[in-house]
Amino acid sequence: MNILLIIIGLLVGVGAGIIIGRFLLRKLFKDQEISAQNKVKKILKDAENNAEILKKNKLLEAKEKFLQMKAEHEQEVNNRNNNINQRENAVKQKEQSLNQRMENANRKESEMENLRKNLERQTETVVKKQEEVDLLKNQHIHQLETIAGLSAEEARNQ
Repeated sequence: MNILLIIIGLLVGVGAGIIIGRFLLRKLFKDQEISAQNKVKKILKDAENNAEILKKNKLLEAKEKFLQMKAEHEQEVNNRNNNINQRENAVKQKEQSLNQRMENANRKESEMENLRKNLERQTETVVKKQEEVDLLKNQHIHQLETIAGLSAEEARNQ
């Protein structure tokens, strides 16, 4: 009977050990599962945080790139505007120079026209005076012929 009690005790002890072992094993697995889920949650949270940080960094980089490109574009536009302004100023200077030359040419042309008119008047005056001189000369010769009683040819011959 002693052996039987020992065997029964052993069987009960083994059964109780298996039941307690299973219970402890389940608890261990459950703890590991909860720990794994917590790790997964932590990893997901870290990944979300990292993704958010990366997103913010990429947005900042994009904004910096945009600002840089905007600044470059504005500088290029300013350079083009300066170039255009310089060309416009050069054209205005050339236009002013041409206007001054045209004014000078018109003034000289006007002076030349006045000189030409003055010369024509003087020429007409000289021609009239020459005609008057010729007329007076002829009158004088005619008077001399009348006084001398000789013609101009006769007077030359003598």
